[in-house]
Amino acid sequence: MKDVARFRQRQGGILEARGDTAAALTAYEEALRVNPTDVTTMTGLGRLYFAAEDWEKARKIYQSLVLQNIDTESGVTKGEVYWALGKIHLQLGQPPKARSMFQRGLEIEPHNPKLKEALSSLQ
Repeated sequence: MKDVARFRQRQGGILEARGDTAAALTAYEEALRVNPTDVTTMTGLGRLYFAAEDWEKARKIYQSLVLQNIDTESGVTKGEVYWALGKIHLQLGQPPKARSMFQRGLEIEPHNPKLKEALSSLQ
């Protein structure tokens, strides 16, 4: 089944790159059902949910990503995950939680310009 998950994750990435968001979302969601801890799949799903402004689904994915061990080859950093969570909390009308996410991200990546800018915009 891990091979199925890997195939669907790769298929999702190709479909996303081609601009077929709906098919990419289906492929990523199937891959996640088979392998719910795959960082690459979670990142792709989070990106699509974020772009579609499906804030609750995006929040769940990014909160799960915080708990994962993210390596340099995954295409995302912990700081970027916290940035996305902060932006999501802003969209959900939760500025204190957003501030906390930006601050946590800066603890991990103190020189991240997106996190610095996001935190300063709340001041």
